[in-house]
Amino acid sequence: MKDLLYRHFFSSWAGMTLGDWCSLLAEHQFRISFRYWPRAAFVTACASGQSVARRWEEARFRARWEAVSAQSPLFVLGHWRSGTTYLHQLLSLDRRFHSPTMAEVLFPHSILTGGPMSFFMAPFLPRDRGVDRVRLGVDEPFEDEFALAILSRVSPYLGWSFPSHDQVHESQLTLDDPHDLARWKEAFRTLVGKLALKHDKPILLKSPPHTARVGHLLDLFPEARFVHIHRHPKDVYLSTVKLLREGIDGLRLQTSDSSTISRRVIARYRRLYDAYLRERSLIPSGRLIEIGFKDLETRPIETLADVYARLDLPHFDEVRLVIQRLVSESVRYKKNRHPPLDPETAESIRQEWETIYQTWGYELDT
Repeated sequence: MKDLLYRHFFSSWAGMTLGDWCSLLAEHQFRISFRYWPRAAFVTACASGQSVARRWEEARFRARWEAVSAQSPLFVLGHWRSGTTYLHQLLSLDRRFHSPTMAEVLFPHSILTGGPMSFFMAPFLPRDRGVDRVRLGVDEPFEDEFALAILSRVSPYLGWSFPSHDQVHESQLTLDDPHDLARWKEAFRTLVGKLALKHDKPILLKSPPHTARVGHLLDLFPEARFVHIHRHPKDVYLSTVKLLREGIDGLRLQTSDSSTISRRVIARYRRLYDAYLRERSLIPSGRLIEIGFKDLETRPIETLADVYARLDLPHFDEVRLVIQRLVSESVRYKKNRHPPLDPETAESIRQEWETIYQTWGYELDT
């Protein structure tokens, strides 16, 4: 039953207000594929309630979240399928941080007043993400990119919902348009202000698009710290293609042409890392560490101890045991198996991503 509800009704955009939802539909000429009409109707019904929730929460708390002095976040960076979720899970075990939950991220207008949203969401969620069997739950850490998209209508994730306008949303990866950038920054201030007011802790944030926005993140949070995780480009490519084919059903509102997935994955990877490598030097010394997924997988405790030491995060020994438990559980996790790359795609990856191979010392094998 849960799988049925998730596939046909649930949407990651259910936390939008009615005004924002109608504006988003208008921007895309109200073009919703017939098979996704039930999902669009579900969002419309939810959005009406969120419009009321937004007014209520702003009336009660806006002055307070705008005045709160938020501590600088810790950001997990890296391309999709590079190990960002695993790293995020491990770091979130340190309860001195707060990582926004799925409920907070998907219903950002109700962060301070929306306790019932967790109860509302539960019937729609399957046990795991399907594409990689990572657990889903309303209280599990989740990507803040969804909250920013809901609050600002600016995100490359909207291109997964509306592939007919994918190029428009692709530019929102690096926030090239000044109007988009202003809306995104205002949304980020709101999100972090609410989380700081509610939890009074440093915020731990993980969203792959942030990897291409280091300069903008530093504008907002000059004292922020960053952990970047990288993985062999071949593995990233294969896993990302699987994600886009099988793992984003909860975002779809239009049917898409699967034949373009490979080209889009290669182009987005290049765009994201061109931006990251250009801007990472802006991060002050001692506030960035780059780790490899292989090191995190094979030497997790030592790798995380190094992260804490290099970023001057205190008292790793206090969380070592709880991290060790999760690491022990993950030993039973079975990775997805992928078909081999065809020669043409392998050559395209070598040419387009050569800088990445060189930057982190990966061999140009396929």
